[in-house]
Amino acid sequence: MKKNYYLWLVLLLFSVTVVQAQEKSILGTVSDETGIPLNGVNIIIKGTSTGTQTDFDGNYVINASIGQTLLFTYLGFEKQEQLILLNSNRINVLLIEDVESIGEVVITGYGKQSKRKIIDAISSVKSEDIKEIPNSNFQNALTGKLSGVQINQANGKAEGKISINIRGVASLSGNQEPLYVVDGVPIINDQESGSSAPTNPLVNINANDIESVEVLKDASSAGIYGSRGTNGVILITTKSGKNGKAKVTFHSAYGFSEAINKRKWLNANQYVELYMEAATNAGQSRAQIEAALDGLATDDLGNISDWRNGNIDTNWQNEALVNGNIQELSLSISGGDDKSTYFMSLGSNNTDGIVRGNSLERYNFRINARRKLSERFNVGANISIARSSIDRISADRQFTTPLQAVALVPISPTHNEDGTLNGNTLYDNFLFEEEFGFFETNIWNLGGVAFGEYTIIEGLNFRSELGYEFFNQSEEVFSGSEIPRNGGLSNGAGRTVSRDYLTFNNYATYNKKLGYSHDVNVVLGMSYEENNRKGISVQGDSFANDLIQTVDGATNITGGSTTRVSNKLVSYFGRATYSFADKYLLKASMRVDGSSRFGPNNRYGYFPAFSAGWIATNENFLNNSKTFSFLKVRGSWGITGNQPLGSFDYLSRLGSASYDTVSGQFISVVGNADLGWEETTQLNFGLDYGLFGNVVTGEIDYYIKDTKDLLLNGRQPLSSGIPGNVILTNIGEVKNSGIEFSINTKNITKDNFTWDTSFNISYNKNEIIKLVDGDDIIGSAGDRDYSILREGESFGAFYLVEYAGVDPENGDALYYTNTELEDGSIERIKTNVYTEASRIVVDKALPDWIGGMTNTLRYRDLDFSFTFQGQWGAQIYNSAGLFQASGFAGGKDNQSIEQLDRWQQPGDITDVPRADLSGDAVESTRYLQDADFIRLRNLTIGYNFKNLWNIDMIRVYFSGLNLLTFTDYDGWDPEATRDDLPGTFARGYEFYSAPPAKVYTFGINVEL
Repeated sequence: MKKNYYLWLVLLLFSVTVVQAQEKSILGTVSDETGIPLNGVNIIIKGTSTGTQTDFDGNYVINASIGQTLLFTYLGFEKQEQLILLNSNRINVLLIEDVESIGEVVITGYGKQSKRKIIDAISSVKSEDIKEIPNSNFQNALTGKLSGVQINQANGKAEGKISINIRGVASLSGNQEPLYVVDGVPIINDQESGSSAPTNPLVNINANDIESVEVLKDASSAGIYGSRGTNGVILITTKSGKNGKAKVTFHSAYGFSEAINKRKWLNANQYVELYMEAATNAGQSRAQIEAALDGLATDDLGNISDWRNGNIDTNWQNEALVNGNIQELSLSISGGDDKSTYFMSLGSNNTDGIVRGNSLERYNFRINARRKLSERFNVGANISIARSSIDRISADRQFTTPLQAVALVPISPTHNEDGTLNGNTLYDNFLFEEEFGFFETNIWNLGGVAFGEYTIIEGLNFRSELGYEFFNQSEEVFSGSEIPRNGGLSNGAGRTVSRDYLTFNNYATYNKKLGYSHDVNVVLGMSYEENNRKGISVQGDSFANDLIQTVDGATNITGGSTTRVSNKLVSYFGRATYSFADKYLLKASMRVDGSSRFGPNNRYGYFPAFSAGWIATNENFLNNSKTFSFLKVRGSWGITGNQPLGSFDYLSRLGSASYDTVSGQFISVVGNADLGWEETTQLNFGLDYGLFGNVVTGEIDYYIKDTKDLLLNGRQPLSSGIPGNVILTNIGEVKNSGIEFSINTKNITKDNFTWDTSFNISYNKNEIIKLVDGDDIIGSAGDRDYSILREGESFGAFYLVEYAGVDPENGDALYYTNTELEDGSIERIKTNVYTEASRIVVDKALPDWIGGMTNTLRYRDLDFSFTFQGQWGAQIYNSAGLFQASGFAGGKDNQSIEQLDRWQQPGDITDVPRADLSGDAVESTRYLQDADFIRLRNLTIGYNFKNLWNIDMIRVYFSGLNLLTFTDYDGWDPEATRDDLPGTFARGYEFYSAPPAKVYTFGINVEL
């Protein structure tokens, strides 16, 4: 009997072993709580490196043995384990939303945190939100998607500068841009263009490599970056590999582009009619007028176009604004196991711009890898290489820029009768620059970070990061002898700027749960940063011939310079967060920065921050609320800083001069050893909410942002003998305050159809509190001065004579005198004498409100999304109006079509004065207009083919950019900004600034 017992026991153990060793194919579907399939869920056989991912329908197939366990993980959901039994052939899994994160993990400075416990003002977008938006830069893809963040592209040039303001403008003369941090490493955003037209320093970042973008808006979130957090911080996290099989993704897109708007100008007949009237009003005879028109219509060969019979009508705008195209290609491979992960990508972007002669060609390579060397030690590296080649055009204020061609007259031909270019035009014929010259910029970026992370004990990690960025921008300019303004001599220039930027971060993170109620996270670390910059430029003329187009072919070297600049930053930082009972949240941080940009008396800055939060829905009285599924109240306070733009502003500097061949030096700038940081104190109150089972979620924030110790030029006594009698000092104050509101709704959630909406709107009030001795600072835009900094007014305020319309009796332009009387009141009497009118502060360039709304609809495998953005309360000044909308008072430039509504006889009621060639072209609010607009920023419609030809997914889509713009502004674009002005006074001014592109793109994505 005992023998039989042992025999049965052996047979049983053998059977179990055989059963467990049997490998079988397991399939199933993974969905969320509402039944919607989840794509990209990681499925790993526990204890092995074998795994797979779900496809777009949530389906998976994996080979496993009986007795093994499948581990299902997905960001924002609780992990789940499933044991494989004898009868387990199909395992369907329902993943539960992780209430700890409300579906999101947010990247913060030197760490990450579940959104549920974030008590700072942070906005974020994911890769899904910005993909398939055709553009040559990633910043434009963020437009309209982030509350409190204004994104403005200066013009429609492919490489055009992008300005981003987070919660208003906090500096008047210092840096106004946010700090960019890529994969934990700050990057330099300095402007390196040799032209007065800036380029976008971040043009080499490939949007297809981005996993997420977080924007740190308040002092508590940005305070960990201390002296560079005043303007906010933008954290860019690039993609990484995930456990599971290798995933190959290919993307190709091709698009067509055109200007979003073309203005209406006088045609040849209208030009002749209006010019004759203006010249007649100026007292010229018919013979004088026709002689002048003949001169304008004459080409280089002496041929006069037949303007009298209307046989010429040159559309110069169509010569400048052309149809462009864009082509994007990218290929990525990612994957990994429980020890290693990797992501590799190749990408290219080729953009032919909408402005003739402007194009961009970019190539990117990236590899991100991570390796688990042991249970305690991880290493990794993120490395990228990028190159952009840009064919550029002149700055907005130069006659050779294509858009200034609209000033040329329609009776003047582009070419002579023999087919050669016509050089006898009112101003430069820009087509000569395209044919006989070039302006080429090449930008190289090599950068990345290598890191190691060691677990000292459970919950205590130490991480060391070594970041490096090499940036090189070279520019070559050549202007051939055939170009009329060169007088038969060719000229050229070369310029190269190289910069290497080193970052070394070391920090420890302690993360511990103490008992049931206490969660503690502490970060302590230091950072060292070193930025070295070298530049060289040289100019020459009288080239031997036009075939030699580099400066070494110049007979005369007419100029040159070399520069070498270095600055360093040493920092110590710490942050502690505490959670009690998952209801009461506290955070404190401190950063100490020591910068070589400041003198020995004020080299170190101290930047503390505090925040607190309360998750009310974890209290018993709200725990079972049918209305509030989530409610968190939070508040923060902190101090951040801003550094000067220069590296040696605290030092006295020497200038050179010569007299009678004797050279010498003099003190040109007085140093200030007490020069310190601009400091911003920010107070923020916020509310995060979820309603009706998180069908409705969102945030509300109110902030006060006060910046003191602004870097401004203070006065020196005349006896100092210093040119300008000024010294850079810390004096001045500016305040921003506002409210941000965002709401996300799941409008329809059904098995086959979903509709989601995301809406945000923000209000900001900017006010200058204090300036040097309370005096105004009046700007200068070229030879114009129509902007002002004044206490009590907004940054970007306009300072102009107020236009009062047209005198119906004689057609004179009228202006309000706005004379200040002895009792302080203002007398507003109309006058036709411009000099009798006083300038006043009127309106501003900064908007009161900005907002955006995105709708996403999905029906089975078809999806449709669109984003609107807008701004309200800003004004824009057309500083070219003096020439193009003055009835020829500013010259013979072609006029906008509105000038046909001019006054012609007594009794006419109009806002356009009589046309008069002898009139005065003067600055006034006549050329100031509202810059309010609503724009259909982007639209995408796509279809996913799944499991077709053994391919996981093939997606085809159409995407549009800037498809519709609703505005009352009669210029090219209400967001246009002159690209030849410094940042302080550049806002809200247009001067022949190219409009952005309207882009239609067709694309395909393939995933294997």
